[in-house]
Amino acid sequence: MAYNYQALDAVFMPDCPICAVNLKHMWCEYACNVNKASFLEDAGTTRVNGLDYQNVIFTIDSGYACGVFQSCERESFIA
Repeated sequence: MAYNYQALDAVFMPDCPICAVNLKHMWCEYACNVNKASFLEDAGTTRVNGLDYQNVIFTIDSGYACGVFQSCERESFIA
């Protein structure tokens, strides 16, 4: 997970630190929440260039989505 966080920081931290924090929280919920069945749904697999990718439907609560949107209001410039 540390590698994923470093990648998010490299892309988002310089221009939009709030985005980096929001994406880290979302990644943590996706990877660590024991109640994944309540917000993840299997959508099958896709084969691209000989590699199989698992597709999932990630449902976000409207309150969480509004919180993410409102956190961006504090950012003066979004890249």
